[in-house]
Amino acid sequence: MLYDLFNYNWQVRDEWIEWADNLPKDELNKMRTGGYEKYTL
Repeated sequence: MLYDLFNYNWQVRDEWIEWADNLPKDELNKMRTGGYEKYTL
C-alpha cells in the first residue's frame, strides 16, 4: 500500500510538471489570490 501511494504521488507530480511546462511563462508568474501568490516562487 505504501508503495502504491508513493507511486501515485510521483505520478501526480509528473502530471503537474507536464501541465506547467505547457503554460506560458507569464501565466506561471502571474500574481494570484489565495494560497501561493504564483506558481513559481
